[in-house]
Amino acid sequence: MPSASSRGSSGSFVGPELARRGRSNVRPRLNSAVRALFGDYSIYVIYKSSKRPGEANSGLRTAGFAEISSQSVVESPDASLRDRAWYCGEGCITYGVHVEGQLVSACWYWFGDRYALRNYWPLSELQAKLVEVYTADPYRGRGLATALIRSSAHDMHSRGFLDLFARVWHSNRPSRRAFAAAGWEAHRLVVDIRPFGRPMRMTLPPWLPA
Repeated sequence: MPSASSRGSSGSFVGPELARRGRSNVRPRLNSAVRALFGDYSIYVIYKSSKRPGEANSGLRTAGFAEISSQSVVESPDASLRDRAWYCGEGCITYGVHVEGQLVSACWYWFGDRYALRNYWPLSELQAKLVEVYTADPYRGRGLATALIRSSAHDMHSRGFLDLFARVWHSNRPSRRAFAAAGWEAHRLVVDIRPFGRPMRMTLPPWLPA
């Protein structure tokens, strides 16, 4: 017998497939309503990793993870990794993981003048922002991104960076779980809206569930 939750308000039975379709139709309508009211918007969770007092300066902790050059990215067999080679360069430190000699995952930290070009989240001296993390499709679901985020952050702290930041789209739960599992804390929620074409930013506590 169907549960009460699967019945419509009139008492008629709503099948599971129809219920799923109803839910799938709600989100686009809600997004359209939000855009109509607030204009184009963005909602990001800011994650933070801070160097702990007394933390040993021992560099990378995980075997197989290392700082890499832009040439390593350019020579990757994965086209999407190669497309991200532009992240490399001055004011950037790149880390990667190789499997059977092939680069399959990488992340990029920007700092100083390089990050000032983007400047979404303000940085001071001895702070850096993780601007991109990518893992090739065949290697996803193995925890590589989490291990890379954790190991690279430890190495960045060993280089003297006190605080590291990253932004993650609020509904990107896999990425949010990866940062949480890597020991980063949800630091702030940043909401940008444009009511009547006027830009407005709100920085809030990170109350969204992961």
